[in-house]
Amino acid sequence: MYVCICLSISGSASVHDLQLSQLYPRQDFRRLSEILPLFDFCFSKREGLKFQDARTLQVTPRKAGRCDAVFMWWDLKMDPESDIILTCAPTWAQNSDPQVEAAAVGPQGDAPATVVVPSRPPWRDHWMQAVYHLTPQLKIHPGNPFFVHAVHDEYSLSFGVSHSATTNTDHLKHLVCTCYAHIVMNRSRMAMLSNVARVKFWARTLQKMASPNLNLLYIGAPSNIPLLAAKQSWKNVFVIENDHLAAQILRTWLKATEGETRVTVIEKLTDLVSDIDFDSQKIDVIVSEPYFTCALLPWQHMLILLSYVEHLRPHLSPNFKMVPWEARIKGCLMEFDDLWKIRAPVGTVEGVTLDKFDELMESAMAKADSSIEPQPLWEYPGRILSDVFTVHIFDLDRPLVKDFLSVSGTVEAVTGGKYNGIAFWVEYSFPLDGTDMVWTTGLDGLPQAGEYVRWNPYHRQGVYLARHGSDIARGEKLSYECLIDYESGEMSGKFTLLSGGDGQPTPPSETTKPPASASASDTLQ
Repeated sequence: MYVCICLSISGSASVHDLQLSQLYPRQDFRRLSEILPLFDFCFSKREGLKFQDARTLQVTPRKAGRCDAVFMWWDLKMDPESDIILTCAPTWAQNSDPQVEAAAVGPQGDAPATVVVPSRPPWRDHWMQAVYHLTPQLKIHPGNPFFVHAVHDEYSLSFGVSHSATTNTDHLKHLVCTCYAHIVMNRSRMAMLSNVARVKFWARTLQKMASPNLNLLYIGAPSNIPLLAAKQSWKNVFVIENDHLAAQILRTWLKATEGETRVTVIEKLTDLVSDIDFDSQKIDVIVSEPYFTCALLPWQHMLILLSYVEHLRPHLSPNFKMVPWEARIKGCLMEFDDLWKIRAPVGTVEGVTLDKFDELMESAMAKADSSIEPQPLWEYPGRILSDVFTVHIFDLDRPLVKDFLSVSGTVEAVTGGKYNGIAFWVEYSFPLDGTDMVWTTGLDGLPQAGEYVRWNPYHRQGVYLARHGSDIARGEKLSYECLIDYESGEMSGKFTLLSGGDGQPTPPSETTKPPASASASDTLQ
């Protein structure tokens, strides 16, 4: 097991698993130490494994900085001579790990029979790396050693750092969140709230709309939006939060920022809110990111918001405004490097045919899984093969008039590649300085066709993964039929590659009934 001290964002004490290969040194973090072996577990000893253990390492820092986190992964020695090592190290660390390098060269400098570190390391999604956020953090300086304290039981590990080798580590055995924010919100949400660009965007948006004659209502997960509104010239600021713990967190934040007298937190379900809760006043502006902790797919946040607004319509002024006012479901064709493997059949491996297993899995997925699933695509590299297309546009000022949405259209590949998936996300329009500011839950920037893309790391995107990928040439088209169930928020689709196709993409058309070949539980290809 190996560790690497890095500069990152602090959070709760529990493990944070993610694809560290998608974090880039000097861009996303700074390494403050070399890679250090920590614990060694031998499965062949007669006395068995030691379930509880502690260790302290002295570390000489590579550079000055602040210890915010420990990156951790493990290696498996597959044979007694350690010639074959299965490593879970991120790609940027594999060439700098001296033990893996030694194994790749061999004990006497000869190349081993088994290649240990291939030019393209094997993809691992079930054995990901882990980040342990340190509390408290520690400032370090070059040439001044510090100490990493690690403890483990039969289930988990904990880490701490200090300037003393004799620091008491008993507190590492019972690390818990005492602010409750890390219990209510996941780490992506915490990082989102800490994003400076996002805070400035919301401060500017609210300031442009603020008026002493308007009542504002915020709907969504605990956020710094009510804190920003409390500092502005709104007549009243209301927040609806039916979760007691989340409401308690928001009140704590408001008290710390001296906004508790300006913001009224209504701890009720939206359908139980009465005129008394709003002091018999009408709401003029509803603000939402939207973000809800119970949503997984990007459009589910929007659908939850619209359902809440319907419950609140008796309390809204005739000319109330929604912020954001419009939402667009977007999509693009993708060539994923590895993510497609979670849906692909195994086939024949090492001479063993697993067709029956593949048939069983395909049948089970068709019954249990939606064809479009949530994934944090920033962790899974891929190239874009088409221009971005619009699936549907929602006017958030208007109620949904049906129980579902069924749309169809075509999209054209603008570069050749291996088509194996389609990514979906939502973009929101906000009124700002007389123009519409777009906030996206998907693509970060506007990549050129064929380029690797970066995704918004704070949101999960929806993705359809083709069970059998296909080569696609420039100009070829793909037709799609998508069905969104408004009640569950599930989205299913039928996607078909068309031969030829030298025209422009067909805009989506809306139908009044779901396609016969698509249902909310189908897995379609």
